[in-house]
Formats: sequence, C-alpha cells, structure tokens
Amino acid sequence: MPALLALDHLDVTHGSQRALHGVSLGVPQGRIVTILGENGAGKSTLLHAVIGALPCSGSIVFDGRPIEGFDLEARVRLGLSLVPQQRELFGGMSVEDNLRLGRFHRSGSSQPMLREVFALFPRLQERRRGQAGTLSGGEQQMLAIGRALMGEPRLLMLDEPSLGLAPQAVSQILRAVVALRDNGLSVLLVEQNARAALRIADHGVLLEHGRVALEGSPEDIAADGRIVEAYLGLRGATA
Repeated sequence: MPALLALDHLDVTHGSQRALHGVSLGVPQGRIVTILGENGAGKSTLLHAVIGALPCSGSIVFDGRPIEGFDLEARVRLGLSLVPQQRELFGGMSVEDNLRLGRFHRSGSSQPMLREVFALFPRLQERRRGQAGTLSGGEQQMLAIGRALMGEPRLLMLDEPSLGLAPQAVSQILRAVVALRDNGLSVLLVEQNARAALRIADHGVLLEHGRVALEGSPEDIAADGRIVEAYLGLRGATA
C-alpha cells in the first residue's frame, strides 16, 4: 500500500545536538503507525518536524508531493494536523468555540464537522457551553483531538495522548483513534504506553537516540526482547 506520508533520511539538529539521525518511515492511507521510545528518543521532535514547526533536512513527501519547503500553515492546509502533548486549548473559551477554531483554514459551515466530533465524543456535546479549562484531563484530550478533526485532516498526528490520563480515559481515547482509522483517517501515534499503542496499531516503529532501532508489525514488535523488557514488562503500562 503506498504511503500517504513518507519520510526519508530525516535529520533534526537542536543547536549542536542531533535529535534525529536519518529517520525513514511511512504511514499508509487509513492505517495507524505508532512510534515508541524512551523520553528523549526523538518522538516528539519527529512530529514537530513533519508538521513544519522544526527545521530539518531530508525528504518529507505527503500524498506524493514533497513538502519540505512548506511552512506549518501550508502543511495544515494540505491535510496534516498535530495534537501536541500540551493540547494548547483556550481554557477561558467554551468547548464549542475551541472546536470552531479548528476550522480557521477551512471555508463553509462548521456544523457538519461539529456533528461528527460530537458523535465521536458525546461528552463534548454535553459540555459544549462550558469553559475548556473546567474539563477533566480526558475531556481536554478529547477536545484537543476534536479541534484537530474540525480541520478535516488526512493525517492526524498524536503526541502522547494517554499522558496523565486515568485508564478509563485512555481506553476512550484509543477507541476513538481506532474508529477514525476505520473511517479512513491515517494516524501517526507517538505513545509511551507501548502495550496500549501496539494493541491498536497496524505498524510499529521504535526510536532509540534519534534513530529507528526496530520496526514491524505490532506482533513482531511485541515479541522483541528489547520491547518486552523495556516497555511490556514491569514497566509496561496497561490501558
């Protein structure tokens, strides 16, 4: 299956430190690719380079089109969207107004996408008039994902969506990600909860010190001794 997103020898340097070393990977249409790795492995750096928030060298091809020279806004208009760890919500604004901000680059009514987001996350419809800052952590993550979906992306990138959430909220979020994949959306998922991530992924990539150390099917990744010891053993989280 051809890749919707293809990275070839991607390098990122922070000052004198190289954060990514020749990373190559692909995200096929309608598939979930999860990136695993310890803190500092380069996972978030990779997502920020793809969206255009960090300078990089190498090749980034989206839907057959090289986009290295595109700025962040142009990449969003093409159909890339990133939900960062910090979520970056406007706490004093209502849930619905936060969602509507996700359509800043789209013309036409926001109502059809609002209905889709509320169908995916009914809790957001219940809280639509409430301030975003009053939501629980899980609800805020739903809102951050919902806002990204308002822009009708073709590739959704999620940076640690389970971070700091209760197990029930993690399960809700990951079920939503699977539903989005099943509806044809491509997902690039950065996640330290390896057990939960591999459960829903179609393909896995392990980053170590900014390099691809291992990749393959979730079954192959989960069977690798390094993954079992570091991520799926006593230190493995459950969803």
